Amino acid sequence: MRWIRTSAFPAERCCTSSTPRSETTTSRAPRSSATTLPYVAQYFGSDGANAYEASLVENDGALVWTMRSETDRFTGTFDAEGNMITGHWDALDDDSNWRPWMDITLTREPS
Repeated sequence: MRWIRTSAFPAERCCTSSTPRSETTTSRAPRSSATTLPYVAQYFGSDGANAYEASLVENDGALVWTMRSETDRFTGTFDAEGNMITGHWDALDDDSNWRPWMDITLTREPS
């Protein structure tokens, strides 16, 4: 995962090993907004676009990033240096129940 500087907001771009030809790009509010109102994160991937309501909040000294759309949701926690996030995705099934989807760990590449 790389944080790419674009205007006022960093963007994240990542390629997953499960879909090597797929690249996704999202944008998010800067770290300084950790105690502000939720914002919209936009996802663009090989499976189309999706918008998430997202937030960054301090929880017991850890920075926690949450995102939720109509079909999936994510909760992840940054390490103390802000270089790695470990999280979990859930997806909504056909019966409108949240089901575990995937666990992820993303690491910032050195500049």
